[in-house]
Amino acid sequence: MAPSERPSSSPTTSQPSVNPTTSRPSSGSPTEFSLSCPEELAQSIEIDNAAVLRYAVVPASSPTSANGILCGRLEAEAEAWIGLAFSLDDKMSGSEGIIGLPDEGTVKKYALSGYSAPAEMEADHQTLRDTSISQNDGRTIMSFTKLLEESDEIRIKETGANWLLHARGSSNSFGYHRTRLAFQHDFSEDTGRPTPMPANPSATMMPTIVVNSPTGQEPTDIDPLNDAEG
Repeated sequence: MAPSERPSSSPTTSQPSVNPTTSRPSSGSPTEFSLSCPEELAQSIEIDNAAVLRYAVVPASSPTSANGILCGRLEAEAEAWIGLAFSLDDKMSGSEGIIGLPDEGTVKKYALSGYSAPAEMEADHQTLRDTSISQNDGRTIMSFTKLLEESDEIRIKETGANWLLHARGSSNSFGYHRTRLAFQHDFSEDTGRPTPMPANPSATMMPTIVVNSPTGQEPTDIDPLNDAEG
């Protein structure tokens, strides 16, 4: 994708914690968003040949910090909206995404559905910290800090496989994603390599669409606003 002539920009947004808890299905006890990210995000996952997630998982360290955090920076070789989602499986429906919109300068949480447009979560779920979205020289970079466990949200496991989804558009206009990928990762292993999808996923699995197809076929835009899953 050819880079646009848009000048570099780095708007940022941030929001305070709003009583996150340590369990998805119940309200639980509120915990403090008191941990900090390291200066350098030493771990990374190469999602595909055009996107990498750099991260650090800071575990809970004391009774006053009973909730850990995920410090993330998603980098994509494209000037477009980008997103990272957490899922209970490999499907978009029912997943919870972090989406960066460069033109709006926002990084927010969204509830994802396979049948309708992603819905921005309510204000009490917008607990991301240290957010930013910027573009320069054909690249888009989205940064965020997220609590590992929050009320009525998918838990990010420190140990064990997590399903993650990545999507990016063909432009800053939110609507079409040129690339969509699903993968698993165990943060306790910190190998930097996601667990790949099965070689022959069933029709109910999220399709993997890569910008530079090795078959030489042209990539296909998919409309997430009407993206029914089998």
